[in-house]
Amino acid sequence: MPLEGHQGTEVNGTLSNDYCEMCYRDGQFIEPKITFNEMKTRGITGLKQSNKNILVKQLMIWGYPFQLKNLDRWK
Repeated sequence: MPLEGHQGTEVNGTLSNDYCEMCYRDGQFIEPKITFNEMKTRGITGLKQSNKNILVKQLMIWGYPFQLKNLDRWK
């Protein structure tokens, strides 16, 4: 997901450049035990329910797992 306007926060209150507000707050993951597959399923479900243009939506659904696996959290 694009982070701009949806960034999570670090401990000092600054915006995260890596994680969104739905998974990261005050320097901690909101759901620290969620698995990669659970996160992937949740993200794809959210994208499918979004009101984005169908072509943009399909591209985001296709690219989401690749973007997700490149985050430090899942390495």
